[in-house]
Amino acid sequence: MSLTIDDRLRDIADAARRSAPDGWQRIVVHAEALADEVEIGLTVTLGDGSTTKKVRPESGLGATVGELRREMYDPGRGGWYLADFTVVGVDVTTTFDYDTCPFGGLIDDDEPDSEADADPEDLLRDHEMYPRPADRLPAWHPAS
Repeated sequence: MSLTIDDRLRDIADAARRSAPDGWQRIVVHAEALADEVEIGLTVTLGDGSTTKKVRPESGLGATVGELRREMYDPGRGGWYLADFTVVGVDVTTTFDYDTCPFGGLIDDDEPDSEADADPEDLLRDHEMYPRPADRLPAWHPAS
């Protein structure tokens, strides 16, 4: 049986719900992807309005998000680098960013204390996996 994009979104939302503490009101699953690496973070808003990021994502959530990225690949746009999946009750809304460098930006050897963690070689490998037209490459991309 082949899963659809809607099935994957439902799986992501279900995993987020299972990961969240009791009394949650809103969950944002933030994903950053590059080549075959996916990092996941959860921000949970509780019933009292407080938020916490100290939520461990359910095992396999990153793999499911990676599968969604592969299935969403569009030759005219490439693959997205950042995604947010917002879960409120039974609803899930999404945003996908095809233009912002993941992992805080490109590694800068001149700035060793920088938070930037995206390796140019990984970006080139990502471009091989999810090619896009030259006019759709962001200016920061090493293939542009």
